Amino acid sequence: MSTGLARYGIEAPTVVRAPVTDPQDRTICPECGHPVGGTRGTQRIARPTVLDEDLTDADELLTHGYHCKGHPSWVVLPSHPDSVPDGWLSVEIELSDGRAREIPVAEPEVSASA
Repeated sequence: MSTGLARYGIEAPTVVRAPVTDPQDRTICPECGHPVGGTRGTQRIARPTVLDEDLTDADELLTHGYHCKGHPSWVVLPSHPDSVPDGWLSVEIELSDGRAREIPVAEPEVSASA
């Protein structure tokens, strides 16, 4: 059974933050401090604020990074674009804290929107 706004077909925007590390060099969620190791992979960002003119109408983006399971809403921590394999391009978005940052986006997604 769906709970919250999802049962009405409403999806909240994804919280997107830059990942941080703790003193033991583990990647943690900047929202709650929870370790996010083991979640690295392709993540979905719903309703992103894209700053690149070619993708401003994107309803969602696929990025490479982590997600934190410690929240009722989706919190995504994109990797730095330089740390992902071939097939990913950099796209500038506005993070949830208002800062602009480049994130990796799957190349086919960018090509299809251009």
